[in-house]
Amino acid sequence: MNLSYLTRSFERDAQSAGYEFASATKEYLPTQIASFPAVFLLTPSCCSVEGRNSGKLTYRITLHLMSKGAKRAPANRDTLLDRLETDALTIFASIAACHRILAVENLTLTPAALPLTARGDVSMTVTADVVTEF
Repeated sequence: MNLSYLTRSFERDAQSAGYEFASATKEYLPTQIASFPAVFLLTPSCCSVEGRNSGKLTYRITLHLMSKGAKRAPANRDTLLDRLETDALTIFASIAACHRILAVENLTLTPAALPLTARGDVSMTVTADVVTEF
């Protein structure tokens, strides 16, 4: 229940930010992206549970934000990475405000050195721990 709620929340927030959304395991990333800009959510993994009948579930989240433009000039690429970073922070701020979400912790943003797909993308990888209640 928490996993599907979390995935739907990311989908809603990514789409409201103007991104196509896909979620699967890592090996499916290249085939799941049909157009840009896109957000790809790796299937979240549960990294801790506190409580028995009710409590907290912490999921490790990896989110890839991608945009067309791997062949851009360095200055244009930096502008695009700034936009991806801003959009990623907006998505996670929205997630943090969701009903069942208690916290977003250990957020890191890393620009990818190489494209994630064969379509020439510029991407930002975001990882975080999302604490949910059950």
